[in-house]
Amino acid sequence: MNSETLGRNARRVVRTPVYASIGIVIGVFAMTTLILYWVTLDPALIPIVSTGTPIAVIAYVAVVFTKAARTKR
Repeated sequence: MNSETLGRNARRVVRTPVYASIGIVIGVFAMTTLILYWVTLDPALIPIVSTGTPIAVIAYVAVVFTKAARTKR
């Protein structure tokens, strides 16, 4: 499988309702925590902004591309 096919399959995966809604939830979570941190400068939000959000995004991308790589088409 070449990178073009993998990218095409990944777009198909992201367009499914389940993966699209998970991506939206992660995006809203990331932006909410970042904006809250900018507004309040609360040190308790630093672990969420610096660790939790990137891990959630990387895990989502990994799952999408793993699903795309297993797609037969």
